[in-house]
Amino acid sequence: MNIVDKIVEAMLFVVTITMLISGILQIVYRYLLNASLSWSEELMRYLYVWLTMIGASLAVRRKQFVTIEAVYNIINKKSPVAGKILTVVAIIMQVSFFIVLAIYGQQLAAKNMAAESPAMGLSMGIAYLALPLGGYLGCIYCLFELYDRFVKKEEVTQ
Repeated sequence: MNIVDKIVEAMLFVVTITMLISGILQIVYRYLLNASLSWSEELMRYLYVWLTMIGASLAVRRKQFVTIEAVYNIINKKSPVAGKILTVVAIIMQVSFFIVLAIYGQQLAAKNMAAESPAMGLSMGIAYLALPLGGYLGCIYCLFELYDRFVKKEEVTQ
């Protein structure tokens, strides 16, 4: 595990704990104090987006996305070279998706920096920054995958 993984895991931990505390506070205020926090649901919604984007990139690193292994196994069994080509094509497609996510997410975040969220008054650009961050992290993790498979030449399980 490298430093990027540790930073990403720490970010996911902080986001998850913050969501948990916010949810517990909302429950305590609503049912025990007969009051409601105006910001807790909004905070949890935005943090959920951050959790999803950052978590998706880490899932790429850990190879935890659902894959169709049957096609890869058949092709790789008949021709290991074709299996490697298929792997590179799949990683290129992933990188393409993450680049689009990063570019358009960055544009979306920049356009919405002046807009404020209704309950917290937080810049919506900050909420949307999860998209480019997830895209850039996904690209980094795809490059790690290429390195692991072709430079280190270790067999990576599908």
